[in-house]
This record gives sequence, C-alpha cells and structure tokens, in this order.
Amino acid sequence: MLRNGPRPIQPLIKEEANGLQRRKEELKDLVANSPEAPPLVHPAMAEHFRNQVQNLIGTLNDPEHATQSSEIVRKLIDQIVLSPNEDKSALLVDMYGDLAGILQIAERR
Repeated sequence: MLRNGPRPIQPLIKEEANGLQRRKEELKDLVANSPEAPPLVHPAMAEHFRNQVQNLIGTLNDPEHATQSSEIVRKLIDQIVLSPNEDKSALLVDMYGDLAGILQIAERR
C-alpha cells in the first residue's frame, strides 16, 4: 500500500469520495425541495415591449408602413410552432421570442 506520511493514501481517497458523495446527495435534496425561482425580467423589458406595441399599433392599418409593421412583429416573435393536439382535433400554438416570454410571465402573475 502506498503511504503518504503516517496514513495510507487509499483510505484518504475513499474518505474524500464518500464526503463528496454525501455532499452531492445534500445538493440534490436542496434543489429538489427548493421553490422555483421567479423569472428574472430586465427592468427595461416592459418599457421596450410597450414601445414596440405602440409602434405596431401605429403602423398596422397604414399601407405605407406595412413593411415596418412586419419588422416589428418579427422582432417580438422569433418562431411560431403549430402542432396537433392529442386527438388531432385542433392545433396548439407555441410562440418563441420576446412576446412569448412576456406573455408567459404575465400568465403566471
């Protein structure tokens, strides 16, 4: 058996591994029993969204600004995914992007 001073190395390694395993289990329990953290929202996110929606409302019905309106919508929504529900009687809509995140946060409150 290799020695490092008065104590053999193998028991020291085993002791360290056991301690790490105990700590791992403590951390798993801590994570499992911790409440979900609230979403972190940048302080300027609501103001940014409000400005984007105001711009969109101002341009939606103006044919001269149709391109600007579509650009604003594209900034708010990155992706829209349509998928059938379980019984295939309707489509489920999943939105990804700034608008989707804002709507999700608003829904939780």
